[in-house]
Amino acid sequence: MNRLDAIEKDYQKDKILPLKAGDQVKVHTRIVEGTRARIQIFEGVIIRMHGSGTRKTMTVRKVSYGVGVERIFPIHSPNIADIEFMSRGKVRRSRIYYMRERFGKKARMEREMNFSMDALVAKQAKQAAKKTPKS
Repeated sequence: MNRLDAIEKDYQKDKILPLKAGDQVKVHTRIVEGTRARIQIFEGVIIRMHGSGTRKTMTVRKVSYGVGVERIFPIHSPNIADIEFMSRGKVRRSRIYYMRERFGKKARMEREMNFSMDALVAKQAKQAAKKTPKS
């Protein structure tokens, strides 16, 4: 591990869901307006995951009043209060930019059936426990 990774490790969030492109999420963002702070929710579909470590970002797309809106969220940012998983979409690609050209019923994504995020997180924790050396 190089020095930069050791420094960045302190800033990473502990519990990050294993998200991927096609997932429907609600991103709770802290917004500061003057002296007041509030939490704003951005709900949409992840069309791209990029980077790793503290630089990991996700691009979320939603359609608001007939206009497509995309926003890039740094996952480990302190301004991200919470990322709430809604459902998993059935996609074959890691970058689903083709959603930009689709609208109406064509823009709907098929949902994966019998999917449990809790089971996936438990499986991921079990694999991480196997990888860590016992002292």
